[in-house]
Amino acid sequence: MKRCFIEFFKSKLSPDAWCALKKVVSRILVFTGNDITFYYDADYAKGALKDVKWVEKFCQEIREVFHPLSIVDFGCSIGVILANFEKKGIDILGIDGSAMSKKYSCISKNNFLLFDLRRKLNIEKKYDLCLCLETAEHIEERYSDILLSNIARSSSTIIFSAAPPAVTADCHFNLKSYEWWIEKFRKFNFELDSSSTENFKNRIKNIPGVPWYYTVNIMIFREMSQGKSTKEYK
Repeated sequence: MKRCFIEFFKSKLSPDAWCALKKVVSRILVFTGNDITFYYDADYAKGALKDVKWVEKFCQEIREVFHPLSIVDFGCSIGVILANFEKKGIDILGIDGSAMSKKYSCISKNNFLLFDLRRKLNIEKKYDLCLCLETAEHIEERYSDILLSNIARSSSTIIFSAAPPAVTADCHFNLKSYEWWIEKFRKFNFELDSSSTENFKNRIKNIPGVPWYYTVNIMIFREMSQGKSTKEYK
């Protein structure tokens, strides 16, 4: 019913008018505390189970390149990616603000933290690898520093992707260029590892069924040690 309501108004309004209405509705939902429930309902959670045959090979590439013994995923949805690592005995933590994502999660409930990513999170441990894939664009710009601060404190190596401008969707609120995110990460002492980024993209681009946006949007960031630049990472 809700999807029909959204599609009806989108079909009747101009793109600019729809964008303006969406902002107003979003502010009302945020003010009343109903935004996450509205956008990320049971249908959204169940939709994450579609076309996931690519995940096993994608996770294999991550294991072969990064060799993680522990992984945290910010905006994990129902944990389709993390479930593959969990089966391999890797220590995982999935973090998401949607109660429906936890209800339908593919990972152990003990490894799922229901948490609003717009709030500061006290990270209890440092993980070998942090994932934040196609999540940041769902969070309003005014919360982006909080999100990146949480991510930066969780690991020294981050696989990050976010939809750029023009990739619109009903729940996209912060569409920024790659350069914008790169500058943001520098505030938290992280630099783009260009070599690793291109290498990883080349490894995943021919995986059957892998979402196109991963092959385009993924960036790998590494924490900068004093006196060390990302050019030294090979």
